[in-house]
Amino acid sequence: LIRIPAGPFLYGSADSDDLASDDEKPQRTVNLPEYWIGRSPITNVQYKRFLDANPGHRVPWRLEDWARPYNWDEVQRVYPLDKADHPVVLVSWDDARAFCVWAELALPTEEQWEKAARGTDGRIWPWGNKPPTTEHCNFGINVGGTTAVGKYSPTGDSPYGCVDMAGNVWEWTAS
Repeated sequence: LIRIPAGPFLYGSADSDDLASDDEKPQRTVNLPEYWIGRSPITNVQYKRFLDANPGHRVPWRLEDWARPYNWDEVQRVYPLDKADHPVVLVSWDDARAFCVWAELALPTEEQWEKAARGTDGRIWPWGNKPPTTEHCNFGINVGGTTAVGKYSPTGDSPYGCVDMAGNVWEWTAS
């Protein structure tokens, strides 16, 4: 876990005229108390410990063709062997919350996640304002699948040292 200090940060899009979607919010100052956040997304290895402790919980699996490389074996309850250090995918918000309850953690709010990802200065990306490259993150299907957690560290790290906060996979938040 990484400690994120209390204090204000610039939250949301820097230019409200250039909002890419209705989900983006105009930039404003938000003040947060101190909190802790995971340094990286949860890997398949980490998620397996949760599933082993909770044998009634379903394994990540979807019927869609695109999900085949990420589907866990439903009988043996194991992840694809070549994806041990990749972020766990195919989990619902309820699955993510159940993992957090088991691990005595909490999903971060959207604001907490963004502060950990972008720091306090309103930068666009964890590494700054320059567009992403293949040195920063897995983006735009440039790899064709997920990559191991931390593959782009330290070049793509956030100001606090969090990894994979741009590209690779979407992450759940409490909000």
